[in-house]
Amino acid sequence: MSRRKWQINKVDKALAADLAERHTLFALAALIASSRGIDTDEKIRAFFYDEAQFALPWDFPDMQKAVDAINYAIDRFERIAICGDYDADGITASALLYSYLEQQGADVICRIPDRSEGYGLKKEAIDYFVEQNVKLIITVDCGISSVEEAEYAAEKGIKMVITDHHICGDVLPVCEAVVDPYRSDCMCNFKAYAGVGVVYKLLCALEDGDSEYVLDTFADIIAIGTVGDVMPLIDENRLIVRRGVEMINSSDRPGIMALRESTGQASKYLSASSLAFTLVPRINAAGRMGSPTRALNLLLGDDISYCRDLAAEIDSANIQRHNIELQIIAGIKQKFIDDPTLRYDRVIVVDGEGWPHGIVGIVAAKLVEIFGKPAIVISDDGDICRGSGRSFDGFSLYDAIKSCEDVLDHFGGHTLAAGIGIKPEMIPEFRRRINEYAALLGEVKHPVLKIDCKLNPVAINNELLDTLATLEPFGAGNPVPVFGLFGMRIDAVQSVSEGRHIRLILSKGDTRISAMRFGVSPDAFPFYKGDVIDVAATVEKNEYLGEVRPSVQIKAVRGHGIDDDLVLGCLDLFEKIMRGEVLTAEEKALAYPDRDFMLSVFRFVKSCGCWTHDYETLCFRLTGNSADVCKIAVSVEAMLELGVLIKNEHGQINLPEVSVKADLGSSKLLSKLK
Repeated sequence: MSRRKWQINKVDKALAADLAERHTLFALAALIASSRGIDTDEKIRAFFYDEAQFALPWDFPDMQKAVDAINYAIDRFERIAICGDYDADGITASALLYSYLEQQGADVICRIPDRSEGYGLKKEAIDYFVEQNVKLIITVDCGISSVEEAEYAAEKGIKMVITDHHICGDVLPVCEAVVDPYRSDCMCNFKAYAGVGVVYKLLCALEDGDSEYVLDTFADIIAIGTVGDVMPLIDENRLIVRRGVEMINSSDRPGIMALRESTGQASKYLSASSLAFTLVPRINAAGRMGSPTRALNLLLGDDISYCRDLAAEIDSANIQRHNIELQIIAGIKQKFIDDPTLRYDRVIVVDGEGWPHGIVGIVAAKLVEIFGKPAIVISDDGDICRGSGRSFDGFSLYDAIKSCEDVLDHFGGHTLAAGIGIKPEMIPEFRRRINEYAALLGEVKHPVLKIDCKLNPVAINNELLDTLATLEPFGAGNPVPVFGLFGMRIDAVQSVSEGRHIRLILSKGDTRISAMRFGVSPDAFPFYKGDVIDVAATVEKNEYLGEVRPSVQIKAVRGHGIDDDLVLGCLDLFEKIMRGEVLTAEEKALAYPDRDFMLSVFRFVKSCGCWTHDYETLCFRLTGNSADVCKIAVSVEAMLELGVLIKNEHGQINLPEVSVKADLGSSKLLSKLK
């Protein structure tokens, strides 16, 4: 995983204590909330006591026009078509509107395009609706940019109502109604609705403002779409998702019951956080690996046997998606071995033949997680290749791509995620240009690991679980609190699940705790018994045989005493060297290892037998001085260049079977530095 900068939230302890006393809150809950900007009486009441004000549906421009157009079609039994998107938000929004209109006795059909057709309403879909004698099209989670399509539908004698939650362009489509919270004339204070959230507001309007009826009937579907589109769980979204989670855990909706069974979670409590890695990926997988209509039919199904068959099919699609994702990532890592310059780019741009369009975005997100850099993954599949990119706070991917728009066929997106279309022969030029743009920005940005506060391990108990429960539901905008456990001694490293995970026994003073590190094998863990480390962890409820206990889950580990700024600065300098860039005298001094230093690195690797971890951990073991990271990295790379050390296909650094003597002066890397 990439090295992220640890950042502890600033807290006003006096303010938090005052809020806790006046509103009868757990002290730690008030501390975490206030550090996240929930720091006034009004915000506290809205967050902890559900006193947020629901916006009236008529605060949306054109809402009454949308209601009138839909009721007109229902009353005259004119055929209504729903056009949605192929992700979890679009699928749930389509299912929500279809279910409601069907209950009203409407003549309604629904069409969700496959990913191969592309996003949004297309003229080909309108032609299909003409054949189906459709009189009114309602878009969900799309349509705000369908200016030409709205004109085309009008020419064909079809009315249109658009519901969307994406940013509006300079020109709105001309149709019966455009319902979007990002219209400039929208008076809603809260705008961060998912597409399914906008449809929820439409249903409230169709029910003359009766939001309770809509939530009582559909909160589960609305919650899944809201979590699936990573909407911030604040204000109305927080209340909606809280209701939805309650409903999901007691739901008799066949589709959701079957989906829960397929995940092995049927008897377990699903929180908002767990929705994001159980139900949501499977709904998305239906559209990524085939037709999204399967997920739509699952949510609409009323026969449990039928729904179980669909859920099993979708679960298989999700497994297939996961396997292909791993294959692509393995292929990309091999590309980095074959051409290390790709690895040291400021923005990772990789391409490959036949990579499924529905997976490249997930792979890009994984690359950001693994390498800590913005990443764009491109599928070579014809005259125009399609790519998807991801980034992190501090680097606008949209601005970076826009700087290269003259070499692209098309592009779109926002700060953290974007898509492109590009001719295959232009990919190398695009890679060069976007990295030039990143270089001009100057200081390298790093992903940040936000830590809510330091925690004394003695405070990890069931009262802490009660405290955290008051902050739920967790998700985007209200993440699960991350605690910093500093100066923890490792008493044991235990293998779990045949080496797929590890359990650490940690101690500080007289307090001893157990903590899980998932997805890391004992061999891959760089610390040993007796080491003193810093741990960033979440604390979650674990219920077993009726007994509830706190479960500590490790998110990141570093050596105690490590200086993040020094380490990250040294790693940036090392990559600058590997890119062949010009260094200042100060940078050369920080990077150049003398003969004795290199000899100490060689002897240490020899004493270990091999080295399988990163340069930061090698520095922690060898000198403990964070400023030595770059020198250590340069030492190893120079010895690899000379054959004094070798690296196998698994990335392990070893000594060759026959020792090699080499003149350090013959190293091109060291010569450049000197």
